[in-house]
Amino acid sequence: MVNVEVVNCSKTTAMRRGIGISAILYLIYASYYISGYSSQIHNYVLIALFAAWILIAIVEDMDSFDKAFNNKTVVWVMLFLVYFFFTSLVNGDIINTLKYITKYILLFACVFQFKYYKARNNPRELKFIVICTLIVWAFFAIKAIAFYIAFPSAARTLASDFYAFDNIAIGGGYAIAFGSAILCVYLFERFINRNILKKSLKLIFFALIIIFFYLLIKTESTLTLISCTLGLILSIIRKMWRNDGTRGNLSKIIMTILLVSASIGVLLNTQEIGEWIIKMTKNGMDNTIIRRFNRIGEKMIYSSTGSTYRNYVDERIGYIIQSWNTFLKNPIIGVGFKSGNIFSNLEITGLGMHSAICDLLAQHGILGSIPFIMFFIKGLKKECWVYYNTYIVTMLFMIIVNPFEYFHAYMVMFTLIPMIDMLINSSNQTKEKQNGFINNIN
Repeated sequence: MVNVEVVNCSKTTAMRRGIGISAILYLIYASYYISGYSSQIHNYVLIALFAAWILIAIVEDMDSFDKAFNNKTVVWVMLFLVYFFFTSLVNGDIINTLKYITKYILLFACVFQFKYYKARNNPRELKFIVICTLIVWAFFAIKAIAFYIAFPSAARTLASDFYAFDNIAIGGGYAIAFGSAILCVYLFERFINRNILKKSLKLIFFALIIIFFYLLIKTESTLTLISCTLGLILSIIRKMWRNDGTRGNLSKIIMTILLVSASIGVLLNTQEIGEWIIKMTKNGMDNTIIRRFNRIGEKMIYSSTGSTYRNYVDERIGYIIQSWNTFLKNPIIGVGFKSGNIFSNLEITGLGMHSAICDLLAQHGILGSIPFIMFFIKGLKKECWVYYNTYIVTMLFMIIVNPFEYFHAYMVMFTLIPMIDMLINSSNQTKEKQNGFINNIN
């Protein structure tokens, strides 16, 4: 009897070590979503693939599926979806309401998909998903770069008309850029902290960082590029700040002096820096990013002159203030219900559409925003709050100055990064145990 139990246990363990069908199906689903394919049937294919994944995941491992969905995060998701459903029906229709609810389900599911594979605790499966996802992501990033070289500012065109270039698959324009910015910061922080054991993995991370950052440049999303750059700089500062011992304390003192000096230097020389920016950007005004920096330089020149000069900088800030003021006028339930929460009509109701957090508050008010924000807090705190978390600061800056409801960003934060972190930490722990074993023998 004991032998039979041991044999059965061994068979179960062997099955668990293999790559499940759900993992393969998930990769197909995620890859199709990452592609940003602009066909009219794109959304229907996504829904079909997602439904198929749920079915296979339940059949394959009901216990892990139950663990993934049996938690407080689901409660907050349900509260938001119920609130969205009833407020949308006030002035909207059932078709559009269900369409947007489906979109949110696909976004929120990123947390639960990670929890499902975490509960399965199959390193081989996790490794398969991570490696293949990074390959797919890099492929579409390179494809997008090539497309933007041929069609400059195409991402901006796609933002206003998703079907402007007929059927293409380049990551959905800004969508892959937002996710790449966050992933770039995470990989960079991992890279510079030198806790990656294999040199080959270091080279892979370095190559991905270069590809993703160049993608941001070619996408011409200025604030996304600035967000990523600030994240990279903050990663370096945190690296220097975290050093232990006497040398670490000296580094903190030096860093503090440098940061304070740099801040004072910028404040005292704002106009001069603005003039330098204008001089450096005057010959590249056909490029959106260079043109945006030129406008920033103009504002810096006029910042302390009492001038009423206005340009793009004021316009962008004005969108954020517009949503904030709309929220202050409608703080409880927001104004989204007035247009049935239909995205294309929200601007008419008073949303600036350029700040995820302010737009959320203006659209759904406090009642609708609380469960949405709690979903992020629970997801980041319980699953994605890793030691190398500068990407979260990058995300916070991005949601203040950008719209953010893209699958790519959600997948990076709630699925891909925690999976990468699990694999690296597991590899490090295994290496430490092996080294400890060898030391004990010696």
